[in-house]
Amino acid sequence: MTESVETTKGHPKINIEAICKEYPNSKVLLISAQRPRTFFIRTSCELLAGGTEVLILSALGDAIPQCIQLQQALIMKKAATTIRFDTTLNKCSSSRYKSTVFIPGVQIYMRKHPDFKGSRISPAHVSFAAKPKSGDIDHAFKLDASEHSCKVVQGDASFQLPPPGSPHHHFTEALKSSGHNLEAYQHLFKTLFKEAVNAHSADAETFAVTMSDSSFQHPDLSFALCRLPKKTHEFKSPEEGVVFVCIFNKHPHSNIHNMGMIYVVEPNARHYNDVKDYYRALHLTGENLMTTVCDHNGMAKRDSSKSRKTMSRCCTYLIGAGPNTHGHATKLDVAKHLLNGIAEGYRYGPASMFHFAFNPRRSPAPNSNVTSSNTSTEVEPEATRFPPSKKSSSYRRKNSLRRAIARLKSRFALFKVRTRYREFRRKHLNLTAVKKYFSEKGLKFGATPRAAQRRQKMREFKEKVKQNSTALKLGAIFAIKKYGKLGGGIYLGVYIATLIFMNVLTFNDYLSSSDVRRLLKKINISHFDFDVPDMDSYFAKFTVAYIATKIVEPVRLVVSLLLIFTPMEDASAPSTSGLSSSIEDYKARRSRAPTGESPSLYDYLELEPGCAPAEVRRAYYHFARILHPDKCNDPSAEPLLCDIQSAYDVLSDDYKRMLYDLKNGFTKDDQLAQQMVTLQEGLKERYVHFLQDHTQAYIASVIQEYYRRGLVIKKALYGDLSLREPGKITSIETIAEGDLNGPFIDVTVQLQVLIEHGVLHINPGGPMSYAFLPGFYNPLDFTAAKNNGQYEVETQLYILYLFKGDVHELTICDGTPFKLPMRAHRVYGSYIKGPYAVANLEALEST
Repeated sequence: MTESVETTKGHPKINIEAICKEYPNSKVLLISAQRPRTFFIRTSCELLAGGTEVLILSALGDAIPQCIQLQQALIMKKAATTIRFDTTLNKCSSSRYKSTVFIPGVQIYMRKHPDFKGSRISPAHVSFAAKPKSGDIDHAFKLDASEHSCKVVQGDASFQLPPPGSPHHHFTEALKSSGHNLEAYQHLFKTLFKEAVNAHSADAETFAVTMSDSSFQHPDLSFALCRLPKKTHEFKSPEEGVVFVCIFNKHPHSNIHNMGMIYVVEPNARHYNDVKDYYRALHLTGENLMTTVCDHNGMAKRDSSKSRKTMSRCCTYLIGAGPNTHGHATKLDVAKHLLNGIAEGYRYGPASMFHFAFNPRRSPAPNSNVTSSNTSTEVEPEATRFPPSKKSSSYRRKNSLRRAIARLKSRFALFKVRTRYREFRRKHLNLTAVKKYFSEKGLKFGATPRAAQRRQKMREFKEKVKQNSTALKLGAIFAIKKYGKLGGGIYLGVYIATLIFMNVLTFNDYLSSSDVRRLLKKINISHFDFDVPDMDSYFAKFTVAYIATKIVEPVRLVVSLLLIFTPMEDASAPSTSGLSSSIEDYKARRSRAPTGESPSLYDYLELEPGCAPAEVRRAYYHFARILHPDKCNDPSAEPLLCDIQSAYDVLSDDYKRMLYDLKNGFTKDDQLAQQMVTLQEGLKERYVHFLQDHTQAYIASVIQEYYRRGLVIKKALYGDLSLREPGKITSIETIAEGDLNGPFIDVTVQLQVLIEHGVLHINPGGPMSYAFLPGFYNPLDFTAAKNNGQYEVETQLYILYLFKGDVHELTICDGTPFKLPMRAHRVYGSYIKGPYAVANLEALEST
């Protein structure tokens, strides 16, 4: 658990510099209970799709469940995976309360899933216009425009405004009627393009230039921007893909919301033989268009004079789907590649909303690079035809019919709601009268009827049967896993032997078809009655033998089961060769041990140090039968049985056995390194899995204890807690984690989960290492392996906890029994010592 942070409101202060060092490409998302979960899911997916590698979810108090639900939603969507889970306890001051308030918090670190393929642009940033009325122009400057918008105008390599006959000529007429100098636009575009090319040649990272730094100034513009595409070599002409942003001084229709236009030089389809190259050029054009819009909005936000407005809407047409389209291009593919390019250039903050004008169905211009065998009559290929419009008369009739049906359904639904409400009120009034009658008569009202009791008993019986069947299924699964291969082999062998035996009987005329039919009739099986043929051929004889084999199926199953379990019983019997067969032999062997040396745990079980786990289990069961009080009347057998039990407890656990062998010199040097690496990886993996599996239980325990003002573990460290540099810390400073020598592990979650009824009681039966607690392991064991099993320092456990709003702390040696909370652990004042091990206190007192 992290240190408490003192704050007045909002989320805890996060060390941004430390997070940026550890996770360079990360962002923090503050979770609030006031917003819906869908909002946070959409925002998280946008951030991850925008290039964020690590997303940090931060929540306080009642927003913690929202944060956990968001974490699970991102995992289920395969958008991110959890890599770290931190908890905080924040000290807050408020005018409502006189005393200090502590609020729990969580920080969940999630890394983007490698298979996540989300769109960087939100669906709310793209909209499409409906088909305009006849005679109206959808893509034009509006008289009643209500938000700052720019119109995308089609351009070419000559940098001229749309000439007469062009679909966008009405933009030229609108600028002319507003008093703009039209000839100056071409001069401006050529000048800015030339300066942008020169700037990019001098610095490869420079793609854009503005009119403020240009040698030519347009009199009717307050701002102009020219941006080159990133990969100019993929265009057939250097002018293609260039985007100009022009902000007006003289606004069309005298409406300031018509703030400007965007001049786009779209790729010339005649220059592209391959349609894939044309699609790639459209993709880069869309990316450059979105990047230019974001650059303009970013400059407007950074403007110190605050006179420039950001572009809230960019109204564009479907670039590349007009008369200049490729001969083999379809409108759907053009739109897909253009939108993908816009999404690639999208940036979360400065991007504006893109509104696509209605694109009517039109036949594309023939491509000069595509030849036709019939020059007199040119037929448009099927792939180049645009999809038909859905706004036809039949489509409108279907929509009107659908709306009429929906209105009727809503009226019927309202009628049903009213009818049901009346029935409910009638039943409620009748029930009230019945209650009044029963109360007057002094009768019991509300008792469970017998029919309901029978149904309840039947439900309980079904649940019991279901549980028993589940247990039976699990037992069958385990039996199959244990005896599956051997059983399958034995059953197959018995089946083949039975089939061969029946073939011998049929081919030697010991078994006939009439015998089989008579047997089927006797055992009342008519399934094979008409399928038993006369034995007039070899195939018929084989068929009769096969049917006879199926008849003896139950006998074959019984024989197979007997053959399966007989060797299993023999194999499961423990091999007692070499072990003492009576208590007198066992005592005699124990007495022959060398004097002055205490017997090892292996001597208790009469085993060698390198024995297998199965041998340990067999030896334990063997001596347990011999020394059990029910079979042995010797009073000296009781301490011997305790020795056997303690030896089995240690040697049957891999972790305890490794430590025992390490400390007593039973591990060979050539095996030590491999065993230590394997065990260390396994313990660390078990530690991580414990934290992941008990996250929900930990949060529930913290919230429950916090609202009860009970026991909340704030921090717990286990390992080497000695100081790294004692001379640099004074006796009045709090010992932090960075001052410790280590290694140590954080066991905050493990101890919080062990709290029962507000009390934490460890080792009530006597001293035992904390390393054997759930989720624990001693990090000093791996250091001790390098020193022949000897610890250089003593293992310590430090606990900082809250109880009834007061801070408590405790530092004890490994294995010491303790109980929390205790009055003696209370911290008076605001001084928290930290991990005050005995060595640390001696070092501080000496300074």
